[in-house]
Amino acid sequence: MTKSQFLLILTGLAFLACQPRTEEHRPTIQYVRDVLADNSGPVYSLLSQYAEADRKGDIVIIGTEEQCFALGTQFTTCDLSDNVDASAGGDGLPDFGGEFIATIIDDASTPYSGFIDRGDADGLREAVVRSVICAIDTTYSLTAYDVECQGRKEAAKMVILADVHQQVYGKFDVDTLLNSTGCGIDVVTALSAMLDRALGNTVKREVNLGIICPAGTEDLTLYQTAVSELLPGRKPNCFASPADASDTTNVLVSFLDRYIAAGNTAPLDAVIVDDYAVLQSDLDEGLRRASSLMSAESLTYAKYLADGIRVECPAEAVSATCFKLMRERNIFTHKISRPQLLPFKTVGRQDEGRMLLTPLSFYVQD
Repeated sequence: MTKSQFLLILTGLAFLACQPRTEEHRPTIQYVRDVLADNSGPVYSLLSQYAEADRKGDIVIIGTEEQCFALGTQFTTCDLSDNVDASAGGDGLPDFGGEFIATIIDDASTPYSGFIDRGDADGLREAVVRSVICAIDTTYSLTAYDVECQGRKEAAKMVILADVHQQVYGKFDVDTLLNSTGCGIDVVTALSAMLDRALGNTVKREVNLGIICPAGTEDLTLYQTAVSELLPGRKPNCFASPADASDTTNVLVSFLDRYIAAGNTAPLDAVIVDDYAVLQSDLDEGLRRASSLMSAESLTYAKYLADGIRVECPAEAVSATCFKLMRERNIFTHKISRPQLLPFKTVGRQDEGRMLLTPLSFYVQD
């Protein structure tokens, strides 16, 4: 091989190394491919220049109105950990003191199930990606007609996807885009946060998982798909069932009744509750009643609960996961003040194929 041939090969390898890193084994959507193909475009530039160590950014929650309200309330009020050493148990101070919590009610895309009903899965995937870009962008539209985006805000330093549809139909594309542009922001999904907390200490390959879905959920296979993706290398045996909308305090016991009535006998290793109307305190009380030898209910339910079973709801699981990640990344503001809410909503501009972010006067805060 001549010296010139060797240099030519090195040049070719260097060129390939500089190309966007994409996931070849699973194709991403056209919108993501278009962004990656134009490394001088505004979206590519925004993501590639993202400063991941910036403590000034917002914690951004994206989802439905109910999900944003529940998580926004959780992040501004929760006191689950010691702010000095991160040990479990409150210290009288809000866990996210000094932080700005931006909620993005995704009016442009919800209900997410509408995309699936129309057979437009790629449309939903693109909507999820665009909403994350809105969170990371430092501009927003003052009104739905402000296409020049004259408002200014902080970029997100952490993004939370609150809905299971975002996990199944957009998270892969979001990860592909962010990884390929070198954008190091953490994107947390509610489902992954619950699974991590519920099964984090379980080493078994085969796990029996109960899933309580929002009342009225029709596509229960959505959860099986999401769990299988989130638990690679494991064999999850899932039993999913919608919650009873008329009873949010006895959710766990009612779910166990349905689990038993369906002929299941295996003890559950964990139960996750994808319903933002359900409180963790009610789940803990239901678990205590179902498993305690001092309770009559344990005669019926205890044998269906594995030792060390965890029951998780989204609000507490997400806030605990983000608290841990932010300490690891050292991206807390360390300001002494109450957490503040910044409410936004998305607006679709069908004539331009764009998604805009506009402010929303939604919350009342003391």
